[in-house]
Amino acid sequence: MKKKNGFTLVEVLITLVILCIGLLGMAQLMVVGIRSNVVSKQITTASVAMQDKMEQLRNERFNAICSGSDSFVRNGFSYSRSWAVSNVNANTKLVTISVCVDGRTVSSSTLIGE
Repeated sequence: MKKKNGFTLVEVLITLVILCIGLLGMAQLMVVGIRSNVVSKQITTASVAMQDKMEQLRNERFNAICSGSDSFVRNGFSYSRSWAVSNVNANTKLVTISVCVDGRTVSSSTLIGE
């Protein structure tokens, strides 16, 4: 009997199964990467909104700075922002701002002086 060159059908099928398993693993990594990018964009947007509010409060008259909240939609996601103001002493206020999106919260505090 003469030896034939090439692959058998079983070898080709096993190779295809191994290749498919590897490709499915790579596809799952892409999904995780895309989700991570979305979360990163949400946190960045929340941080920018928090900084914008902080700057707005710093530019207010000292006696006009007070607690509050608002909400907004960016990139299809709903954000809620709240800020709490408390008097540290007669010339200083503590401002804490929190921005929530999709179950995640970004917050920061600062002191504002007269």
